[in-house]
Amino acid sequence: MTQPKQRVFIVDDNPADIELTRLAFEEGKVPVSFEVADNGSEAVEFIRAIAAAKRDKPDLVILDLNLPRLNGSEVLAFARKQNQLRDLPIVMLTSSNAHNDRIRCMALGATEYLVKPDRFEDFVLMAQRLGRYLPGSDGPPRPTPSASPG
Repeated sequence: MTQPKQRVFIVDDNPADIELTRLAFEEGKVPVSFEVADNGSEAVEFIRAIAAAKRDKPDLVILDLNLPRLNGSEVLAFARKQNQLRDLPIVMLTSSNAHNDRIRCMALGATEYLVKPDRFEDFVLMAQRLGRYLPGSDGPPRPTPSASPG
């Protein structure tokens, strides 16, 4: 019997990064299905639908910081105000390595703040790491030097 795929909601305005993330999860043997929003407003509408019980809650959210309409930190703040999403893993995956962005997102309730890797092999390792947040895994990953402020 095949185990059902976990659901990941990815919010990113760059189609190439979305496809790279999908391929990394596939290559890393992390069976997930994706729902995608390409801007902050669309992400907030998705979150509103979850709060109103009109959509199922995903198992993991991967959220870019630099988005059109509403930025990732605004989406994160909105999500964390919803009782149904307080325990949902929300991982910031962004090109920004700015210390202030990292501090702000963690203060708003991000589960983890990761900078998008340059190499595909590192994307695969990241996908395997993020798979540990999914139900039925061995539990959340331990912090690594690349995930700490720097």
